[in-house]
Amino acid sequence: MFWADPPAAARTRAEDWEPVRMPWPLRLVLAVGLVVWVLAIIGARSLFAQVAPVVTISGGNAVTQVQNTARTAVTVTVELRHDSTSADRIGGPVLALVSPQTFTLGPQASQTVRIRLRAPWPAGTVLRLLWTLTPQADGPAIAPASLAVAHVTMVSRIAAKVLVTP
Repeated sequence: MFWADPPAAARTRAEDWEPVRMPWPLRLVLAVGLVVWVLAIIGARSLFAQVAPVVTISGGNAVTQVQNTARTAVTVTVELRHDSTSADRIGGPVLALVSPQTFTLGPQASQTVRIRLRAPWPAGTVLRLLWTLTPQADGPAIAPASLAVAHVTMVSRIAAKVLVTP
């Protein structure tokens, strides 16, 4: 009692808190994850309102449109496929005339696509119309020979539902 130190002041929770620094591997993983999400959002933005989600084939014929809402030209490939029970719902090719099957769409342009089945299908059959949208490069990247350049191309593949009606 005689030489005892004075009692310590009561500590509050706010004083107990010390900042915790994240380890650098965790910071790196979070930064890479953020970059991937940003690229995915930018790439997904170009998919809005490009193709009809459901196309109806009536009398063996169908007409649909595709629109390029991106700022750059895209090359479009169209295929008619069977519906399947696999995870992506895309089966083998269907014998059909798709016109045009491959074409290039400029920015903000649209194209009518016509489909004609070459064999009769029973009403109620579900098929898949597979659209592959590949952006065209703006031009060759000019860089010094000693500089490595990476180029990422996001190819979009959309499977629209096709219903066969009488």
